[in-house]
Amino acid sequence: MNNTSKVSNPAMRATKEKENIEKFLSFCEQYGVKDHFSTPYLYQKQNVMAVVNTICQLGSMAQSKGYGGPALGPKIAEKNERGFTEEQVKAGREGHIGLQAGTNKLASQSGQNFGLGRQIAGMGSEGTYDK
Repeated sequence: MNNTSKVSNPAMRATKEKENIEKFLSFCEQYGVKDHFSTPYLYQKQNVMAVVNTICQLGSMAQSKGYGGPALGPKIAEKNERGFTEEQVKAGREGHIGLQAGTNKLASQSGQNFGLGRQIAGMGSEGTYDK
């Protein structure tokens, strides 16, 4: 069995682990992940959610670059520009009826009481407070 990768000195092991985290973060930056965690977040287990977010961002970036394997993280949206003429924009504005957007000025639930009334803690079966 090959034991060349094991480091016996704990100080050297800590340095090597931090170097590996730095290499991973450097790769993430080169690959296009804009926001990533800092080394103590992973090494000292300070902010695990930041680490998970970085891994999900890396998965999303891999999908957008054509990786076809298992996916982790949401797919990054592609640009989808639409070109409308001025006449199309004007026709869209003119065809809009104000109330189609909805309103809540006229609707109210005041005065409605469905089902049982509000139960008050401590109220007995005769309508008196328990002592």
